[in-house]
Amino acid sequence: MAQNPRLEARRLVQEQLLRRREEAAARESRIREHALVATAAAVERQQVLEDTERRIGQALHALTQDLSVPEAAALCGLELREANRLRRLQQHHHHDAAAAPEPASLAPGI
Repeated sequence: MAQNPRLEARRLVQEQLLRRREEAAARESRIREHALVATAAAVERQQVLEDTERRIGQALHALTQDLSVPEAAALCGLELREANRLRRLQQHHHHDAAAAPEPASLAPGI
């Protein structure tokens, strides 16, 4: 005896809905993984940029011990405005590092 058409339709719909949920979950998982990779790369890029700018600022600071800022900027192929910005970043970083407590002083007795 053939199954009730309504029951068969219900079963088919349930299977289709389950398949769609599984596909949506797989898609969401792929999206999550790609977003994680992209975000991690963006964070890494930002860290590299900050480190690079810090090193340029340090080098400019050293150069300006013997040269004027415009001379140092020209020698490095930088616009004066950019050289000043990088020097300020380096000075700010140096000031922050000097004000930060030593790691050993954060946990006395260890």
